[in-house]
Amino acid sequence: EAAPRWKGPTLEEADRRISDGNYAGAINIYRNFLALHPGDRRTLQRIEELKVLLKLLGRDKDVLIERLDAFLEGIGKRHDEFLRRS
Repeated sequence: EAAPRWKGPTLEEADRRISDGNYAGAINIYRNFLALHPGDRRTLQRIEELKVLLKLLGRDKDVLIERLDAFLEGIGKRHDEFLRRS
């Protein structure tokens, strides 16, 4: 069975939001995309890059980085569940 198709904002839209300083908007796009594609390496890499950027900028780093870490941990824990075949 094919994976569900993503019909929301693109990862490029997340990049634009980051450029505009809308980090929460980018995080939401990544979260929603990963809900359908939990193992997508490109998105996981972008999340890691965003974490580094937030650290460098010192912008809400504690809150956003903790949120991203918790999110990635949750994806990691549920990764097998999402990939399980019936």
